[in-house]
Amino acid sequence: MLLELIDMVSEPFNLPVWSMKVGFFILLAGLIIAFITSWLYDIRREGGIVKTEPIDKVKEEDIPKSSNSWKIASYISFVVILGLIVLNVIPRTAVKVIRDKSIAVLPFDYDGPASENASYISGYCTAVHSNLCKIKDLRVLALQSTEQYRNQPESIPEIAKNLGVGYVLSARGQIINNRVRLTVNLTDASDKIIWSRPYDRQIEAVADHIDIQSEIAQLVAVELQATITPVIKKRIEKTPTTNQTAYYLNLQAKEEIWNYTENFDSINLMNAENLFRKALEYDPGYAAAYTGLAMVYNIKSLQGEVINNNYLDSALSFSDTALLYDNQLAENYAIRGVISYNSGNKKIALEAFNKAIELNPNDWEAYAYRHYYFFDNGDLAAAIENLIKSAQLNRGTMYPLLLERLGYLYGIAGFKDKAGYYIHEAYILDNDSLDFYKNMAWIEALKGNYSNTLDHLKTAHAIDTGDLVTIADIVSVYGLMGKNEEALDWCSKYFSDPELVEGFFLQSRLHRIGLIYWENGYTQIADVFFTKQIESSNRILDSDIDQENLQLAYYNLASVYAFKDEKDKAYENLTKFKAKRYIPANIVALINADPLFNNIRDEPEFQRIVRDIEAKYQAEHERVRQWLVDNDML
Repeated sequence: MLLELIDMVSEPFNLPVWSMKVGFFILLAGLIIAFITSWLYDIRREGGIVKTEPIDKVKEEDIPKSSNSWKIASYISFVVILGLIVLNVIPRTAVKVIRDKSIAVLPFDYDGPASENASYISGYCTAVHSNLCKIKDLRVLALQSTEQYRNQPESIPEIAKNLGVGYVLSARGQIINNRVRLTVNLTDASDKIIWSRPYDRQIEAVADHIDIQSEIAQLVAVELQATITPVIKKRIEKTPTTNQTAYYLNLQAKEEIWNYTENFDSINLMNAENLFRKALEYDPGYAAAYTGLAMVYNIKSLQGEVINNNYLDSALSFSDTALLYDNQLAENYAIRGVISYNSGNKKIALEAFNKAIELNPNDWEAYAYRHYYFFDNGDLAAAIENLIKSAQLNRGTMYPLLLERLGYLYGIAGFKDKAGYYIHEAYILDNDSLDFYKNMAWIEALKGNYSNTLDHLKTAHAIDTGDLVTIADIVSVYGLMGKNEEALDWCSKYFSDPELVEGFFLQSRLHRIGLIYWENGYTQIADVFFTKQIESSNRILDSDIDQENLQLAYYNLASVYAFKDEKDKAYENLTKFKAKRYIPANIVALINADPLFNNIRDEPEFQRIVRDIEAKYQAEHERVRQWLVDNDML
């Protein structure tokens, strides 16, 4: 009854959640005081306060008959109150404790008359989201996850279910003539509005914007019972610049960056660069603007066929400058990690990503890049762990790709069923049938089911008849099955001229084509393919692209030299191949069936190497299995 009364009062007056609890306990305290007072002074309904006499002067007939019954009623009331505390207060608290501390921030709706100011509201959305991301106790989905719901009529329960979150934050408003009008709603997955806050404030300084943005984040944290440490609170409330013009220009520039990631229009990238530079004209020490320029130049470095190192150097220089003005900016460490990774400085990249995640525990991209580092260094369990965290934070257009990659990691670790599960999940989301059948072919090859592998590859070929990689894989599988004549039909049609066979992904399949020509008596053309495979593998080793390709290059060299009966070179490269920390399951399956090794298959040294390869694979497989068991994921 008391709780219902306080609820009725708190909601119309828009009182915070804690006010209900405080009011309840104030009323409860007053009730207890009244009870004690009535007991001490013997307050009765019949006659008010009864002043007592010494016991020896009181006659039995003078003792009030209703006193004991009133006390008994008081005792019963007291017990009932305690029962209400147990049955009402504790369950209410418990419900909130077990609620999932996850949230999605919908794109803020702009309802102002001037469209050019819409970027300011989008900037508010980004700022509030960024503040929430800093709170380690929350799981905050990336903004890419909710972009699909911009101007879409999906209900909050549908959005929450699709994204797998407990809460959704939405807002509508405008910023015109330095006045903010904004209404923010926090809604749970059942469509219940937890709170709604109107803001109508005149902005005198950038700090006024920050006050609103930090207040929203902290109110969300209180409602979700997420811990905000003093350090995090200070980061959320920090004012990035004192110049309002620079602040607004930076908001507009971020909106252009966002638009570029959605449509890859170079005009958006050019606009972003110009706006970031203008912001620095008004505030030369604005770290966020330097970070924005680092993002722009990193994107520029990736727009050609090869990475442009000059642009990467410029991007790193902008990041360095941002560090001078603010060494606690999570976005700067994140882009710094990307720049370093693209430059080949993997250890420096790891340090930057670690710092980015420390400052922003919800940075899906930092987790995704960090998984590559652990993968390259042979720690599959850590790679899977980081990729899972990344996938938990991004349910946008990247989500199917993250699931597909996760399926690949499980596959090379030897968990074929889990690999198939994630490949299927990715297909359900993106409906990319070509990738699906190619991936399923790979999983069937892991199982040694080459007939099924071939069926999947032919289905993929029917979808895209011009995909030479799929055709080369069909040739390879025919070779593994010993069906060399069937394979020759495909080679003659698509790979008759070795000089025209180019492309990065074909470079690891040239010797498979050569094998088919050799087995069918075309030794001269076969030698050309074998030679091109050796040249291609050596180029990969010289370029130091990544550990996965380096490892495969050693294997391919060993197989060619074994077929050519150059045993010393074959064993030399096999030894380098097995020196890596882990051996992928697909290689374990391949080496036991690979006809290119038939010349040395029965030799004790080769058999010993195969045993070592299988043992190393099994050790990493078991390590990943134990991690899955420890995390209740198997």
